[in-house]
Amino acid sequence: MLGLQMIDQTEFDKASGSTIHPDLTPEDETHYVAPWFVDYVKEWFLSNPRFGETPQDRYDLPVRGRPEDRHHASICASNAPPSARSGTC
Repeated sequence: MLGLQMIDQTEFDKASGSTIHPDLTPEDETHYVAPWFVDYVKEWFLSNPRFGETPQDRYDLPVRGRPEDRHHASICASNAPPSARSGTC
């Protein structure tokens, strides 16, 4: 946050020296603790051309995998007998 100029040096120093004591209820633990971080990573991934040519390609990657991995994944997800699987499923 300091590097992004969201806080100043004084705030950074104060926060760096403090201990975090989350007070979570069981209900809180079923939700993301840091939803903004999840959104940040999702946005970064979907906008990064290293993970696919188009945003749709990047969106599909975690679901479908790379084209070269799809055959392997389909065998692992199928009802193929263990002898047909590579042992890495």
